[in-house]
Amino acid sequence: MSDSNKKTIEETFNELDSILRQLESSETSLEKSFELYKKGKELIRECDESISNIENEVTILEEE
Repeated sequence: MSDSNKKTIEETFNELDSILRQLESSETSLEKSFELYKKGKELIRECDESISNIENEVTILEEE
């Protein structure tokens, strides 16, 4: 995903919240739950990466 199309951390958290609500629903099939779980894991990885990048930027700013 290019930088101009990259979701914000807040947007990703909102998507994760939506996935969680779907997973908690008794209406969600096992197959759909597995798809949602995989998507959630990917979104968590993206959040971790974004947060790490921000932490690195803050560290660099503190060193100046």
